[in-house]
Parts: sequence; structure tokens; C-alpha cells
Amino acid sequence: MSYILSQILKKKVPEWNEQIITENLFYSICSRAEVGFIESDDAKAQGEYIVHEGVPIIILSKRTKPQMRPWIMLHELGHHLLHYPTMHRFSKSIFSRIDRETNYFAAIGLMPTWLVKAKTPGEIAAEYGYPKEIIEIRREITVNFGI
Repeated sequence: MSYILSQILKKKVPEWNEQIITENLFYSICSRAEVGFIESDDAKAQGEYIVHEGVPIIILSKRTKPQMRPWIMLHELGHHLLHYPTMHRFSKSIFSRIDRETNYFAAIGLMPTWLVKAKTPGEIAAEYGYPKEIIEIRREITVNFGI
């Protein structure tokens, strides 16, 4: 994640990399950004970002495992903040630039730098229940970018 991109995100979401973005804070950020949020039994993916009649909406499948919810919610919010407003479906991938950026946004939002410096990956997993994949993505950010 580039320095410029991280500064843009800080302006859009001042809490990003300062505090852990909880589900309640996520809803507040969505409200400020005028992004709708829906949980659906019929979602085709665990999470989706769409724009319907000019309104950006994040859709979360009701079948999503509780430990995946924060990652997916922030990942989809990342699409709204970082990319052209078109449909995106959740992917753990870090191979496409778009999914890599949104996963980086989510990882830093869930695990700010101060948390990563204060706790081991095992302690973070035990305390917050995050999936190992997002913890590994956060470790890569720290190693590769020093954030």
C-alpha cells in the first residue's frame, strides 16, 4: 500500500489505523459515506459491493461466519473508498490489485499498527478471533511497508 493511498484513506476514514474498526464503527463510517448496508439470505457471495440506482450498497450474506464478518465488511467498504463504483464480490485474493488493496484496507482497519506492535499474531487471533488469512495479510503489510 503506497504512502499516498494510505493518506487518502486517512482523510476519508480518520479512524483507520488509529483504532480497531468495530462493527458499530463500520456502520458509522458507512453512514458518513452514504453507503447502505444489507444482510441477505440470498447473497451470491459472502460479501458484495454494488451501486444500485446511484446508491452504493454493501451486501453481507447471513451465512457468513462470525469471524469473517469484520474482514468482509471492511473489504467491501474498501471497494467503495478505493475503486470505480461497480459490482465487486468478496475475495481473499491478494493477486489482483483491487482485492489486494481492499484486503490491505481491511487488515489495517482491524489491526492498527499499534496493535500489531503490541501483540503477537497468535495473541491477536486468540483475542479477536480473526481468521489466519487476514492476520497473515496484516503481517505482510508490516514487513513490506512498515505500516
